[in-house]
Amino acid sequence: MFILSHPELTDAIIRAPQRVTFGLQGTGNYSTVAFDGARHAETFETRTAQAHLDSIKREFELLWDEGRIWVLLICNLVSTSLQLAVDAYLSLGVGGKTRECDSMFFDDNGGLFEQSLRLVISTGTYLVPNWGALYVFYVLPRFQFSTVLDVPGLLMDDECDEAAYELLSDTLEQSRIMSRLSALNLTVGVGTAAALYMVRLRRAAYSTLAQRVRPPVLEKRSKMVPFGAVAGQNRGSSPMKPILYLEDPYFYVRDDSRKNEEVLAHLRKENEYTDVKTKHLANVRANLYDELLSHVQETDEDYPYPHGAYLYYNRTVKGSSYAYHCRKAKTANAPEELLLDENEIAKGHNHCQVASVSPSPDHRYLAYMVDFSGYETYTAYVKDLKTGELLPDRIENISSLRWGKDASVLYYATQDEAHRQDKLWRHKIGSKDADELLYTEEDEIYSAYFQKARSGKYMFLLSSSSETSEVSFIDLDNPSKPPQLIAKRQKGLIYGVDHFADSFYIVTNKDKATNFKLMRTPVSSPSPQDWVDVFPYDENVKVDDIDCFKNFMVMEGRQGGYSQLWIIVPEGDNKHSRRQITFKESSYTVSGSVNRDFDTDKYRFVYSSMTTPWTTFDYDVNTQESTLLKEKPVLNKGK
Repeated sequence: MFILSHPELTDAIIRAPQRVTFGLQGTGNYSTVAFDGARHAETFETRTAQAHLDSIKREFELLWDEGRIWVLLICNLVSTSLQLAVDAYLSLGVGGKTRECDSMFFDDNGGLFEQSLRLVISTGTYLVPNWGALYVFYVLPRFQFSTVLDVPGLLMDDECDEAAYELLSDTLEQSRIMSRLSALNLTVGVGTAAALYMVRLRRAAYSTLAQRVRPPVLEKRSKMVPFGAVAGQNRGSSPMKPILYLEDPYFYVRDDSRKNEEVLAHLRKENEYTDVKTKHLANVRANLYDELLSHVQETDEDYPYPHGAYLYYNRTVKGSSYAYHCRKAKTANAPEELLLDENEIAKGHNHCQVASVSPSPDHRYLAYMVDFSGYETYTAYVKDLKTGELLPDRIENISSLRWGKDASVLYYATQDEAHRQDKLWRHKIGSKDADELLYTEEDEIYSAYFQKARSGKYMFLLSSSSETSEVSFIDLDNPSKPPQLIAKRQKGLIYGVDHFADSFYIVTNKDKATNFKLMRTPVSSPSPQDWVDVFPYDENVKVDDIDCFKNFMVMEGRQGGYSQLWIIVPEGDNKHSRRQITFKESSYTVSGSVNRDFDTDKYRFVYSSMTTPWTTFDYDVNTQESTLLKEKPVLNKGK
C-alpha cells in the first residue's frame, strides 16, 4: 500500500496506459475505483460510493475554504527546500556519480514533479539504500489526503456511476492545479537550495584561504635617525641645522649589499603571499601577455646603420629571449657575421643584461658588458671578431664602457657603495698593469660619466647633479696629458659639450637662459668668459642637445610643446644657418637614432605619432629630403 495524497501521482495514474485500481476511504467505509487510463473508461464497484465521495469533496472544500491548503503549500516549499539542501549538501560532500535507479512512480514520461526530482537526484550521489530514506522523509510527509492506493488488486466491472465519476474528475482537476503549484514550489526549492549552497561553498573556500594566508609583517625596531648636518655625512652645501631626529622602526631593513638573510627571507615571504593572492589572476596574466605579444613582430631586425666599412644591426628570432648582434660588409651580397649571441651568454643564468656593445674603432674587437645579478653592476669583456675568442681582459664591477682613440684603450666607470658612479678609469688592452684612475667625484651629490666626441678627438669627463654640472676633456691624440677643465662647477650652471672643427659647442643655461641656448668656444680657450652665443636666446625654443658631425650639426629641442630637430650649418665669419626638419602631422615625437659615422651627409632619426608607428628616416642634409627606411610593424591593429 502507498499513501496517496500528492495530486501529481494521481495525475500520473490517470495518464498511465495500464489499469490501476485504488480505494477511497472517506468516513470509515471502503470503496474501490478502477480506471483504464488508455481508454478513459472507468468502472465503480461501490458499497456507498456517493456518500464517500461526498465526504472527500467536503473535506477538500473545507481545506480550501479555510486556507489550510496554502499552509500546506508553504510547508511543501519549506520542507522541499530544506530537504533538497540537505540532499545537495550530502551529495556534493560525498562526491561521485549517481547510479541509475528505477522507481515504480518515477516514470521517464512523468510530469514536472518526477522530472525535477530526478534531476536533483542525478546531481548527487544517491545509492540504492538512500531510496528508502527518500521515500520515508520526502514522499510520506506530502500525502495530505486520507486516500489509499491499492496496487496489487485490479478490479473491473461493467457498470459505472457517471455522477460519481464526474465528482471524482472535478476533484482530480483541482488536484492537477495543486500538482502544478507543488511543481513550482519544488522548482523554486531546488534552485534556491542549489544557489545558496554554491554561494556558501564559495564563501567558505575564500574564508578558509583568507584565514590560512596572511601577509607577512615586519617587526618594528625603534631607531632614531639623524637628518641634517651630521658629522661624517655629506648633506650638501647647506645642511639642516640643528640636526633633526626621526624614528624609523624599519631602518634595519636597509641592505645595499643584498646579503641580509633576514631581509631576503621576508622578501621571499612577500613574494609567496603575492603569488597566493594573485593565483586566481593567472589566466588574466596569460591572456594579457598573449595579447601584448600578438602586437609584436617577434622575428625582426633593425635597419642596419653604417659604421666604417660595415653595416651593423640587431635582430630577434621568435622563441629566443635575447637579441643577436650582427654585421655585414657594405659590399654587395656580403654574408652576415654573427658578432654576439645574447641567448648563448644567458644560458644557465636567471638574469642577463647585455649593454654597451660596441666595435673598436678598427672594427677588430667587440667590447660589451654583462650583468647577471640584476643590480646593474657589469663585467666587461672584449671579443676578437677575427678569431671569435675572448681576450684575457676582463673588468669587474663597472657601470659604463667606452673605446678610446683606437683599439688599445678602454675607458670605464665604477660605482661606490650607494651605487653612484664616482670613479673614471683607463684600461690598456693586454696590459697587466693596474688600471689608471683618471677622476674621482668626492661629492655624493654628483655622479661622474664619460662621453666621447663623434670626431674621436676628445673624451669628455662629466660630473653633474640635478642643478649643476662640470666638464673636463682629454685629448685622445695625447692621452697622457691630465684632463683639462672647461668650466668649474658653479651652483645652478648646467652645460654639455660636443666637438666641431676647432670649437666646442655648448648647450647651457648660462646667463639665466631658462630654456637653454647654444654657445661656442675655441678648444684652445674653453673658459666661460670666451663663450659666445651661436643664436640669440629664444624663450620659445627649448634646446636639449647638440650632435656634431664633420660638416653640420643637429640641435634637438622643443618648440610649441613638440620635439623638434634643427640642422645647423656653419657659414663662415662665425655665422650659422638653422633650418627645421618639418613633418606633415601637427602632433608627433621625433629624436635622433644611431649615427656612428662622423664624415657623412645623412642624419638618421626616428619618428612616431598617434597614427604612425615608430619609423626610421635618413635625412639628407644636401637635398633636405627624408627617406623612409623602416616602419615598425604593428600586428593585430584591430585587437
